[in-house]
Amino acid sequence: VSIAKSAVVTDLGGGSTPAPGSTITYTLVVTANGTGTLANVAITDALPAFTTYVAGSLLLNAVSLTDVADADAGDVGDTTANQVTVALGNVAGGSLPHTITFEVTID
Repeated sequence: VSIAKSAVVTDLGGGSTPAPGSTITYTLVVTANGTGTLANVAITDALPAFTTYVAGSLLLNAVSLTDVADADAGDVGDTTANQVTVALGNVAGGSLPHTITFEVTID
């Protein structure tokens, strides 16, 4: 499995300066290489210090996920977890990549 992570900063004026109040949009592209199937794949990404998760911003393959552990794949955890988790389930090698997107604001 390979994961490519990128970040885009949008400040309050529409620019890209990382300052308090700016939003950072993170994108993780998860690719299963090779053959065979990986079972119970879950991706967890820690939120950076001095940021706050933007409620409702978690997406998997452009589909909105809830922020709580429930029937869908997303879980942002409680206020002390400071991480985003997305359960991908069984992932076949060579399948299309999965794209996880979420936002945080800089405190």
